[in-house]
Amino acid sequence: MEVAVKSSRKSTRRSRNGCRTCRARHIKCDEAPGACKNCTSTKRQCDGYDIGRLQGKKKRKPSVAALQDVGIHLGWVATSDEQRCFSFFMNCSVPDLTDFFNAPLWQKQALQMSLGDRAVYHAANMLGALHEDSNDNNMRLSGENLRRSQHRVALEQASRSFAHLHRRKASRDPQFQEVVLLCCLLFIMGDMVLGRYDHAFNHLRSGLRVLKEAKQKQKINKCLLETYARLEALAPHFGTGQPLLFPRIELGSPELDLSIPFKTPADVHKYVCGYSNIAVPFLAKCWSLSPAQRAADYFELARERDVLIASFRRIELMLDDFYRDFEPGATYQERKAVEVLRLQIPGQYISLETCLIEGAAPESLLPSFTRQMAAHDRFMAMFPERPTISLGHGVIPSLGVVVTRAPTYSIRLRALHALASWPHCEGFLNSNVVACVGIECLKAELLRNGHMEIPVLNENEREELTKFWSETMKSVPQLESWSPVRSAQILQATSP
Repeated sequence: MEVAVKSSRKSTRRSRNGCRTCRARHIKCDEAPGACKNCTSTKRQCDGYDIGRLQGKKKRKPSVAALQDVGIHLGWVATSDEQRCFSFFMNCSVPDLTDFFNAPLWQKQALQMSLGDRAVYHAANMLGALHEDSNDNNMRLSGENLRRSQHRVALEQASRSFAHLHRRKASRDPQFQEVVLLCCLLFIMGDMVLGRYDHAFNHLRSGLRVLKEAKQKQKINKCLLETYARLEALAPHFGTGQPLLFPRIELGSPELDLSIPFKTPADVHKYVCGYSNIAVPFLAKCWSLSPAQRAADYFELARERDVLIASFRRIELMLDDFYRDFEPGATYQERKAVEVLRLQIPGQYISLETCLIEGAAPESLLPSFTRQMAAHDRFMAMFPERPTISLGHGVIPSLGVVVTRAPTYSIRLRALHALASWPHCEGFLNSNVVACVGIECLKAELLRNGHMEIPVLNENEREELTKFWSETMKSVPQLESWSPVRSAQILQATSP
């Protein structure tokens, strides 16, 4: 009787370094230098080799599950790494960017363009890779690290996006300008989560130049224009000079007429953001002045400050009237959008009330700080699910003022814990960086007063933030020009 003998085949680990074309065809690649022979022998175009591959995860978050049908919607073949990056962008990055406010720019335009334009697609993959890595590190990245697989993949995807943009730079495609502007925004956010602020501002300047050179700006998507205007309003806080494109809206302009009642959350958003776009550069100007400069211009600055405070008080009254009729029939998303706007108003009060004061705020302002922290605690309790990236005005600036200026240490520590418990980015502001500024400010103040250092946060979290701050100081050479840092006088107090 014959016994069938099964042939044993030695198990080998499958290579992950094949060219993009062979991987898309699901065949073994010979990995020849330059272009593989599988492609050249069959007269196919070899798309080359990726400089990095993502590592597989044993446990993957449900929201990051790879989209198996993403290739069906594309006009090109995507690798498994690209599918994973785009999945994160679509399932995590876009929902985060639209969490507070319904943003057609991300819900419609960005998704549609990324599925139809390769430059936008690769830029979206770049952001997806970096956003995933930043999430895994509690939003504490301080520069590019090519030893991390996500960073290598992000670099690869960014290079491909740039290559597609370069090939089309002479194109007469009417959509090309919007493609460039959207890619610039994606690059800004990628560098933002990396902590490469100098690169992020370079991309912002590039985007603003594209808008400035456009012959007919009215054809540019309105949401794109509003996003760039908001980012440019934030730029003075980081020592980036005068605006390139958008003129400063003056107080009392017809477009910010406060005599018309709010009817929708969009109305509230328009006016809160409109006046914030005026207040933010004003605060940057005040915080960047030396005590002597502030004293010389005090009366003019105080007049503008008082007008802004009165405007926000008027907005708050109008918002209270709107809120009484709004809440019963509002959706969860609408309530969150309005609540974060309500939270920003007391934050503007304390920022404006303290912007011309040297050092800690006086005891008379303690009720304003207490009110701000109570409003923040209420918001955190109401909405446990919160975004990790946003391009709108949020809560970080006001918490930064509390953590550096509050008249009592107990209120400062509450703000410090609030920043540490919600790691996220709002435009160019990172909650971890602001928490570090608060810690360093507290340490410097105690040192000046001859007190021993007091413990803040738990030991592990404090060590991580201290390491992150040290790395950030090394990776951001212009850190000392940031208005919050100058205002808190941190580097002057800690320098030898």
